[in-house]
Amino acid sequence: MLCVAWAVQSVRADAELPTPPVPPLLDSDAMTEPQLRASLSMLDSMRQALLGLRANVPALLPSRVMDERGRTFADDWQAYCLTASDQADIQAQFTAISAALDGQDLESANRQRQVLYHRLTVMGIQCKTISDYWQDVVLHPPDWAPYLAMLRENGVDPHYAVNITSLERTLKLQARYGLFIDAIGGTLTQLEGIRGHGQQRDLKGSRRQGHESGFSWTLPNDDGNGLHARRRAILREGDASHGLQPAAA
Repeated sequence: MLCVAWAVQSVRADAELPTPPVPPLLDSDAMTEPQLRASLSMLDSMRQALLGLRANVPALLPSRVMDERGRTFADDWQAYCLTASDQADIQAQFTAISAALDGQDLESANRQRQVLYHRLTVMGIQCKTISDYWQDVVLHPPDWAPYLAMLRENGVDPHYAVNITSLERTLKLQARYGLFIDAIGGTLTQLEGIRGHGQQRDLKGSRRQGHESGFSWTLPNDDGNGLHARRRAILREGDASHGLQPAAA
């Protein structure tokens, strides 16, 4: 079940943002009045957790760094993460559900509760994608050169390279021309997905090439701008499982 609980990796390796509670029983179609009121309380906990994140996250990220649009993280956070208008609409939904419960209209209360849960879930995801964009695209963009060099050394053509290039271009154009939410909510997600799938196929290709050709499966040196540690660990694990020795750093 999709939920609003999420943790955003801080710019500091040893810091993480708080994670909101996960509300139970939010996907049930038939609920009693006590269950609906308990569920409404859980939804309010989700709302309060999101409000806490909205208030606390900006302090964990640089406030003066600008992206290609000339905007800062704080600009996007204030404009798109649980705005005053969003908060007013959500409060109105809470009020309407409470009124339906007071009038014993359980069917209406349950239907509105599901809508509200979806609204809070989507808002949580949207806030997270804003943070993902600023951390993974603007502040800490990955250096893919060592990874691509490793593939070349092992005779492997990177999978989906054309698709990745196209999505990267689309992401920049959407962000630049006022489609920021489309960029981070759709294109960035697609880019991460296809890049991850491509790396899995790259890994299989490197294993197969090294196994069939008998040459060492080389890894790029990591000088702080290379592969992330977890990717290197995955590569080394696959290397060892096929009896290959990575090149010396």
